[in-house]
Amino acid sequence: MAYARFDIRQQQIEDAQYQFITTIFTCIVMTAGSLAFSADTEKVIIQPITKMVGIIKQLADDPLQKPEEPVFTQEEINSKAKNQIKTVELQKTIYRIGKLL
Repeated sequence: MAYARFDIRQQQIEDAQYQFITTIFTCIVMTAGSLAFSADTEKVIIQPITKMVGIIKQLADDPLQKPEEPVFTQEEINSKAKNQIKTVELQKTIYRIGKLL
């Protein structure tokens, strides 16, 4: 019977280092993507809904008082994204309904 021993310790160390670097790179890419998605979500969804809820709260507190007119940024007004335009129009509509009350 013949036995052979191979020293593969160095190869395993290199493989472990490669996997560690790959894991760190993946974490960085996922974090950057998450931050970008979170910023877009805040700008496109959360802020307009917050403005609309504010107008509705004003109307609920005192229906006879004219609600404060929503302030739109130049970016919101000039936005070419359909969803952004829809939310701006919805905010304007809620304001107009409140003004009519």
